[in-house]
This record gives sequence, structure tokens and C-alpha cells, in this order.
Amino acid sequence: MSGRGLRHHFGWPSSLDAVWLTSPLFLVAASALLSPVRPFDYFWALVQGRACVQLGAIPSENAFLFTLPAQAPFFDQPWLAELAMFAAHSLGGHWLNVLLLALCLSLGLALGMDTALRLGADARALALIALFSVPILALGAGVRTQMFAYPCFSAMLRSASARGDRIDPKRALASAGVAALWANLHGSFVLAPLLMAAPLTVSLFKTLTGREPASDLRARSLGFLAVTAGTFVNPSGPLVYLYVARLGRAVNVAGTTDVAEWQAPRLSSSAGALFLVLLGLSFSALVRYRRRIVPEVTWSFVALGLLSLSSQRFESWCALAGPVALGPLFPARAKASHVSRAASSVNAALIATFAAVLLLSLPGLPLFERAAQVGHLPYPEARVLSSETPLRLGELLFRSGYRGRLFHDQALGGFVEWVLAPDAPRPVAFVDQRFELTPAELWRDYFTVAEARGDFRALLRRYDIDALLVHDGRSAALVHALNQDPRWLLRARELRYSLFVLKR
Repeated sequence: MSGRGLRHHFGWPSSLDAVWLTSPLFLVAASALLSPVRPFDYFWALVQGRACVQLGAIPSENAFLFTLPAQAPFFDQPWLAELAMFAAHSLGGHWLNVLLLALCLSLGLALGMDTALRLGADARALALIALFSVPILALGAGVRTQMFAYPCFSAMLRSASARGDRIDPKRALASAGVAALWANLHGSFVLAPLLMAAPLTVSLFKTLTGREPASDLRARSLGFLAVTAGTFVNPSGPLVYLYVARLGRAVNVAGTTDVAEWQAPRLSSSAGALFLVLLGLSFSALVRYRRRIVPEVTWSFVALGLLSLSSQRFESWCALAGPVALGPLFPARAKASHVSRAASSVNAALIATFAAVLLLSLPGLPLFERAAQVGHLPYPEARVLSSETPLRLGELLFRSGYRGRLFHDQALGGFVEWVLAPDAPRPVAFVDQRFELTPAELWRDYFTVAEARGDFRALLRRYDIDALLVHDGRSAALVHALNQDPRWLLRARELRYSLFVLKR
């Protein structure tokens, strides 16, 4: 790395480059603060974090699904992230987890931009590339365990881009530490050794072709082995990789869900079209300026881009890698160092404006309240939550002392567990977000009921269901059927959810 990082561009006199570099960080933080918290993975993480505290250990068995045996094994890989989210909620409520998302996204993007600058990227060109990455990051991000992995990913990409001309035990140890942290935060930790494999492969090729001494290959090998060993530092050791494999198989079984992030990007959607266009432009730039690429990071970006064509789950990682891979294509040029006092004052004022807007985007302040009129819950105590959260229906079930068997929208599994099992883990949910725990036959039963297919009523009797909490859109046929069935009573409605109870 020969260039200067982010810190060099900030200070007095304030330059226009500083304004450019601040803008993507500001936008990604603002998007996180103003976006509603969707319930799908959020409450599941809170439940598991709370369970860690209540049990005094990491959960290892099914404790929340009444549809599976209590002793069904469960591997809670992102336990550390869940604990952090539960701690944040306990300290400051839901809004503090929103703030954590903004910080994680900003830190992840800042680390990537700093790496690109050190690789020689032009500040304004890099800022523009990062600005194009922000919409992809914002669309794929959410308040969930994955948010803690963003800084880990960027830190690992930084390690992959570092010079490999000498063995550096301190750097290898630091990379191993990041990998160890990542392996306890989110399942995407498998990207860590893959990111380090790219520079190792490049070094191997250069060594075999006589373009690089063998000492470089030894340095790269040490980095790769250190990171791989680091991922083994978790409660299950190397067996943690089995979790990822099982999760992948389970997602294929549950592939008929409408969870967009498991599906391939499509030109028919605005988000999919935007990503595909940006990816095409990125690949074109790599071809056009191929002599300037930094192969140690470029091949990771290309691989993530290709993986994104099969699943949107990879888009966020591709967006984070984009500035690091594309920035060096546009090298920095010599610029006049003098900045007039007037220009410096204007630049500093613009950066201060960014900071003020972020402050006004906090819950209860004007910008947040304006944005919250669409997509957020209208309840003052839960303003940051998405309108996809049937909070009052959950409170109704809890206040009534409900102890029966509830069929619910799969997206609400964690929410149901959070509301109905506050004091200790107990089986209250039909299914939840743990795809790897749920067998294929249970998914088939779930979709049969959720879509009112065949003799779904027989399944309701078999599972002894006495209440249903379902979405009016995703389960429109089921809602219609229950409304026509005299044995079921529409107990209450909230937003687009309906609560039906069995008449006694």
C-alpha cells in the first residue's frame, strides 16, 4: 500500500476531498437510522440473546418450537451477536440496535474506503464508487446479526490487500483475531478464508511463473492459515463449518418462501435492475482498466459478484468489496495543496451539516418523524419498528395469558417467541427463522396451511392449533377460508395481520 488513508484527508484546512469522502458514509448511516426495523430476523436474534442470559449458556436444543421434540439439536452460531443485540435492547430499547446498524455499516464502508485510498485510489473517484455502493448496502442491510460482520469483512479484505513480501506475525495474529470474532458473530465468516485464498492463489501463480520469490508465497500462506485457524475459535471448533453446510441445504428445502434475499436478482424489480446494471458497469471497468487492477482483492469482488447472480445474499458483500476493487482503477493525481480559508470553511460547514442531519435522524427528532410516517409503527414506544410487526396483537395474546398452540406467519416466529416466552424459553412457535433446525416435512406442512392447500384443516387438527396469526396478503387464501368457517372467530386485526381463534 502506497497511498494515504482516510485520516489524511480530514483535518484543517478542510478540503473538498473530505466532503466527497464523507458523503457515502453519511448516506449509509442516514439510511440505517431512517429505515424501519423489520421483525423477521430481528426478534429471533433478541430471543436467542435473551435465552443465552436466561440459560447461562448458549442454546443447544430446540426450546421454542412445539412442532419438534425439545431435545432436537440446535447450533446457535451467531451467539455473540445475539448477546450484543439483547444487551443493546436492554440498555436503550430498539433504537439502540438501529444505532448499532448505522455504526457497523459506516465502519465497514469506511474501512473499505481507507483500504482503497492506501492502494492509491483517487479520493473523489472512490467516493463516487462508494456512493453507488450505498443503495445496495442499504437495501440488503437490516438490524440483525449480519450487521456485526460488515466491519469484519472489510478488515479481512484489508488484510488480503496488504503487501505479502515479508512474514508479519503481528498482522497474521490480528487477522486471526478478526476471523475468530467473525466466527462467533455471523455465518458469513466462511468468507474470511476465501478472501485470504485470493492473494494466496495470486502469489502461487506468480511464484510458479518466476515473477515473485518463494518468500512471498510463505507470507501469504501464513496469513491464510492464521485466518482459517482463527475461524476455529468458537464453541464448536472446525465443526462450525457444518452449520453453514446444513443451513444451505435447509434454505434449498425452504426455497419456496418469499424471502427476497435468498432469490436471484431480477431485472423486473428496481433493486435487482440497479444491482445488475452496477455490476455490469463494474465488470466493464475492470476489463477497460485491467492493467490497474489489484488482483489480491479484485478476484474476491468478481467472485462475490458472480455469486450475487444466484442469490441476493451476496450483494452486500459485493457492495462492500466494490470500492476496494474498483477504487485503484482510478489512481490519485497530484493536486494543489493550498485551500483558501473561505473554501475550507464551506467544506467544514458541509461536513457539519451531514452530522446535524444524522442527529436529526434519531428517533423522536424531526427528520426521523417525517420518515416514520411511512413504514414505521405509529406507536410512540416502538416507533423504530416496521409496520410489518403486529405489536398490539402480540400484546393481546400475552395479556390474555395465551398458552395454546399458535399457527403464525413464518416471518413472525422470533416475534412470537419474544412476546410469549419472556421469562424462560418454552415451546410457543410453529416455525421460526432457524431454517437449519426445521425438517422438510414440517416446511411442507407449514406451506400447506399457510396457503390453504388441500386438507389444511386436518393439519390444524393434527397439530392441535387453536389460534392463527397470519398475514392478509401472504396467506390471503387462508384468511378467506377462516372467515368462511363458522368454527373460527376473527378475534382482532392489526395493520395487515389477522388473529383467528377457535370457538369453544
